[in-house]
Amino acid sequence: MSTILVVDDESGNVALIRRVMESRGYDVAAAANGESGIDEARRIQPDVIVLDVNMGGMSGFDACRQLKNDAATRLIPIVLATGSDLPADRVRGLESGADVFLIKPFDLGELMSRVDALVRLKQHRDALRSVEARADDGRG
Repeated sequence: MSTILVVDDESGNVALIRRVMESRGYDVAAAANGESGIDEARRIQPDVIVLDVNMGGMSGFDACRQLKNDAATRLIPIVLATGSDLPADRVRGLESGADVFLIKPFDLGELMSRVDALVRLKQHRDALRSVEARADDGRG
């Protein structure tokens, strides 16, 4: 079963995303800020991270950048979500390493479609890395 990590300081947002994701068969973990989100991502290695931009403490942009610069988490797809529809914020989000940038309030159907696609992408990457590792070990 695939795991989604939701990082958002608003419990209502977490509850809504959790309900929708679990209805699709995903396991859902949550963190309330960027720092704990990074720690949780390292610990559980989720298949996708849904990351709010505007949180107390570390911003989602900074958390995304740190996750993408960490060898342990850099291949985890990230959906950045924000209430800002400024083009500069979209660019900043993509430059920080986000795979998808969604504007709140987002359409739950679009969120699910994006997450489903990113989970499939992550599964393909993981399978490829497994084949490469076996080949490197002389077992491939």
